[in-house]
Amino acid sequence: MILIEIFQEALSSLWQNKGRTFLSVLGIVIGIASVITMMAIGRGTQESIASEISSLGTGGISLFNRSTQKLTQDDIDVIMANDYSGIFDQVLLETNSSQTLVAGSESETASVTGVSANYLEVENKKMALGSFFSDEDFALGQRVIAIGPTTATNLFASASEAIGQRIKVGTIYFTVTGVFAESSGGGMSFSDPDDFAIIPLSTMQNELLGSREIASVTFTLTDETKVAQAKSIIGYTMLARHNIENVDDADFGMFAATDLLETLSSVTGMMTALLAGIAGISLLVGGIGIMNVMLMSVLERTREIGLRKALGAQQRYLITQFLFEAILVTFSGGAIGFLLGWGASSLITHFSQITAAVTWDVVLMAIGISTAIGLIFGIYPARKAAKLAPIEALRSE
Repeated sequence: MILIEIFQEALSSLWQNKGRTFLSVLGIVIGIASVITMMAIGRGTQESIASEISSLGTGGISLFNRSTQKLTQDDIDVIMANDYSGIFDQVLLETNSSQTLVAGSESETASVTGVSANYLEVENKKMALGSFFSDEDFALGQRVIAIGPTTATNLFASASEAIGQRIKVGTIYFTVTGVFAESSGGGMSFSDPDDFAIIPLSTMQNELLGSREIASVTFTLTDETKVAQAKSIIGYTMLARHNIENVDDADFGMFAATDLLETLSSVTGMMTALLAGIAGISLLVGGIGIMNVMLMSVLERTREIGLRKALGAQQRYLITQFLFEAILVTFSGGAIGFLLGWGASSLITHFSQITAAVTWDVVLMAIGISTAIGLIFGIYPARKAAKLAPIEALRSE
């Protein structure tokens, strides 16, 4: 019963000073909403990155050029020959070039990539309209092209109208066989992941580049736990073939999907912490504001406090009442701030390519932080009120 009475008195006191209470709550609302939004953006970005990389398979290893000496089919053949344990499953060959695509009166610059026949399977891509290339297209180096949904809508009235149409790439005309499905990942990409074009690797090498070079190779593994062993086979083979003794002088690079995931997760984690820390400054300011308001309340109610102590009110009773007032302010601000942060995160996800995810740990953090602020910044004013001498308090004007 005593706690209920204290709660009612705290609520009544805050209601009598609505303007001051509103300003105190506002500081906490802004702080909590900022922290929630920043944390949600960071967490959503991490999840998007993990999802996109996982969709490629965590056992994938990419090999790429670092100098003018390009990868060749012979390099790939020797790597596969050195795989005595059968670790490697599939090998995807790619080479790309930035090209101007023209369809009728529309044009755009996009990345055109020549790929081997297992592109859909290795990259986990699906066609939304039309079809991918046939084995004959790859074998004969036919002038066929499959495009991303953004590329399709940029060059044609609609994606469905692109099928069977011709696109001029450089000086050569290609026939559109299909349009890819939209990418499922969100994240904080600076480019549109659906703005691209794919052609057979043999066509790319013969028609556009005039050479047999390969820009990158993706190896998938039969056992994803043997990433380190696979990287050793690739690394030692390439060093031997390119006559390189010092690994620091390597003219090639490689990375595993697991390495990329760890690196990007670490970076986004630090960015999230930094953004949350910056937003948290407003929480500190809000907490200081609450302490100032509570101290002012103590000064204004000095005679009331003195009268209560003269009538036998114990220190813990007064401390509890002032702490309740501070916690009510911060908890209310935390709840409203969480709702605003959740709303802002939803709007960001809906109207942009950035994914913001509000998770349960973020919700609990909002509740915990707001309650902790009430306790931390309410203790000093509460103790100050409880320690007032009854006689001196009653004498105050």
